[in-house]
Amino acid sequence: MPGFGDTLNDDEVRDVIAYVRGLQQTALLARDAPAPEDCTVEPRTLEEIAALAGGSAGGEPPNATERGGEPADEATRAAVTTSARELVACSNAGDILRRLALYSDERLGYAYPEGPTRALETMAEAPLPLTLAERVALLGVEDIRRLEDGRVSARVLVDNPASHSHDPNAPVNSSQQEAARLIFVQEAGRWRIDETRREDVQTDATPIGGPGGS
Repeated sequence: MPGFGDTLNDDEVRDVIAYVRGLQQTALLARDAPAPEDCTVEPRTLEEIAALAGGSAGGEPPNATERGGEPADEATRAAVTTSARELVACSNAGDILRRLALYSDERLGYAYPEGPTRALETMAEAPLPLTLAERVALLGVEDIRRLEDGRVSARVLVDNPASHSHDPNAPVNSSQQEAARLIFVQEAGRWRIDETRREDVQTDATPIGGPGGS
């Protein structure tokens, strides 16, 4: 930090502010928060979502309660990690239609049983990217396992500033993490999210919101 005397003049105050902001900016950039430009999946269309309406059996969607399975191979782990990373990138991009492209047809049928809602139509008009300080950081994708039905289960850990606040220079502790169990299905040439369940860091679990974040 710049050295100053006991009393700061206006120029020195500006120097201190610039120095602190520089530290904060460096810390924010050091977080593994996928940028909006990393959200490159071809977006869903409202017409596509309308066509999927009514395709589910109705009621609540499955919530990733499947257990067991064998550790996934390296190629599968890499592909699932890529999908999880792009999900975070699309969330940071505020791009709902690209985010929905990372969910399976069946999951979207549950999320929008009557087709696109007015809220979805409004959000789809234009992406609203998060600021650097608001972006979700990806902390890890772990316990990736191939289930008996061919799908893949993974535990995803993130740091979401919207749910708490902390010094960007300080490490994220367990109370500031969010965890979710995601089950992926291979569809349209990629691994898409088929089921979701929020877990705490100690792996206790409750259902989480749908693809639209509701």
